[in-house]
Amino acid sequence: VFVFCVLFFSFYVLFLSLCVLFLLFCVLFLSFCVLFLPFYVLFLSFTSSVFLKNPSVLVCSAYDFYSKQIRVSWLWNGQEVTSGVSFTEAMPSGDWFYQVHSFLEFTPTRGERIACRVEHLSLSEAMLVVWDTSHPVSERAKMVIGTFLLIFGFVLMSTRFIYYKKKLRENFTLCQGRVAVPVEDATEAT
Repeated sequence: VFVFCVLFFSFYVLFLSLCVLFLLFCVLFLSFCVLFLPFYVLFLSFTSSVFLKNPSVLVCSAYDFYSKQIRVSWLWNGQEVTSGVSFTEAMPSGDWFYQVHSFLEFTPTRGERIACRVEHLSLSEAMLVVWDTSHPVSERAKMVIGTFLLIFGFVLMSTRFIYYKKKLRENFTLCQGRVAVPVEDATEAT
């Protein structure tokens, strides 16, 4: 039984090590993908939780573009918005690239469509990013990873439970055939 426990523990440690290596590989792969995104990256995010009928601020950011001339504007249901809009000047972000941020202060209502439009020489046509009221990409990624790990843990726990139940049954069938036989002490026999 002791040998079985040691053997099982060593396999368990090996399995956990492989899981950690797999997760490390996933993190490195995602980091590699992020590093080699196109030079022109556009993000649309909000600074605080956006609730209906509460004032909020949307942020539209353009990163890693060259030349410095860029136009960022906001569209509300297809019409350009001029009030409640503020922005930063194009700021250097290193390696001859620039970044710019635009802010839209608004009070969200149901059914409206808000978008950030970016116009730049490097783009063949204006880039339009629509504000999605669902969860941001980072939150969705966390939910997907959490769900995967939950399912993986459940499968691992179920497998271990079935394995132990099987082993328990085997041990009971082996033990049922044993009969206690009295043995004489060697010192008493002489």
